[in-house]
Amino acid sequence: MVDKNQNNAFEDTHTEHHIASVATYVKVFFALVVLTLLTVGVYQVHLGPMNLVVAIFIATVKAAMVVVIFMHMRHEAQFNVLLFLGSLLFASIFLAYTLNDTNHRAQLDDFEGASVDPSHRNSRRAPMRASFPEAAHQGCPAGRLTPPFAALALLLSIACDDPGPVPAPLPYPECEGQGAVAPNLLASGELRSGPWMREKAVRERFRIEDRGCVIAVRSRQEWPLQVADLEALYDSNWRPLRVWQRLSLPDGQGREYRLYELRSDPPTRSFRNARGELERRRLKGARPEALIGPGRGLLGAWIRAANLPVGGKDRRPALDFRAFPRVREVTLKREADRWEASMKRRVRVYTVFGREAVFTDDDNVVIGDLAGLRPEASLPETKPPTRPMLPEGDPRHFPE
Repeated sequence: MVDKNQNNAFEDTHTEHHIASVATYVKVFFALVVLTLLTVGVYQVHLGPMNLVVAIFIATVKAAMVVVIFMHMRHEAQFNVLLFLGSLLFASIFLAYTLNDTNHRAQLDDFEGASVDPSHRNSRRAPMRASFPEAAHQGCPAGRLTPPFAALALLLSIACDDPGPVPAPLPYPECEGQGAVAPNLLASGELRSGPWMREKAVRERFRIEDRGCVIAVRSRQEWPLQVADLEALYDSNWRPLRVWQRLSLPDGQGREYRLYELRSDPPTRSFRNARGELERRRLKGARPEALIGPGRGLLGAWIRAANLPVGGKDRRPALDFRAFPRVREVTLKREADRWEASMKRRVRVYTVFGREAVFTDDDNVVIGDLAGLRPEASLPETKPPTRPMLPEGDPRHFPE
């Protein structure tokens, strides 16, 4: 039989229940919805390594609101709060060590000349094959915005634009007095994802042509959810002049067009969405002297312009238009040449952003990358199905 003192002691161990008002719960609910939309919007904006930092910060705020309001942590005893915070601390330590590992798996080792390959776990000097997605980050394919998050992502992109007056459009660069000149093919390639690449069914075709007064890079990259066509024009010194880009779904629907005019002062970008709405803005930053876009063939222009020796670096303002356009200082570095077992040959290795590695042959023609893109001819397995080809398009006229 339980005496009265025992009952009182048992009752004292219970925390008094606190019931928040309905208005408080409604406010928290709408705050969580807004933060969720913000998380998705930020995911579609290229912020480099800051994407993860922003996402974790938003998730932390959401979790704190749930714990403090819905779980009544603010009314708990101090010892229970201490236990909860201690659990979060240890979970954060484990997460930090995991991220430190995964964020450096595909980086080149300057001392050992190796990288991690899951198929060679017992080998310290594994072949340079690793799954390394672009996007994050850095590179992923060109970011296609999906409603209802396009408006939110557009607001986040305003920081990349200059709100001042936009210069008038310039005509397509023409070679005066030369007439029709047959282009001289400088380089071409056809790449697709190898068996160890994380993203499957990726294909890229590119060619670099000398048209007399301008040099043109034409490329087409196919992903399971998007097709990106582009034409980039350079002067005879490999200085970018103009970029035309078309994005669409694999079936050709939902076409969007982008035009980056780099000859104007300041440079501008024009965007026409699938509904036919046109937007023109000024780009912030210095005039770009290099281009980084969807696919790897476009980097061949910068590699040819720099013509680096082993260990050499070339730093210049570059326009990265894989998601929202941004002009910033980027370094291209030539690493030590390495033997690539998957292609059974020695390759030149170039890196941008300190980690995105691209392979070229001795003529500086792009033939693959560290993520797993390889020349079509070197992959014996069955080819992915060919997607329906859109009309070639007319980059001379925007949108077509």
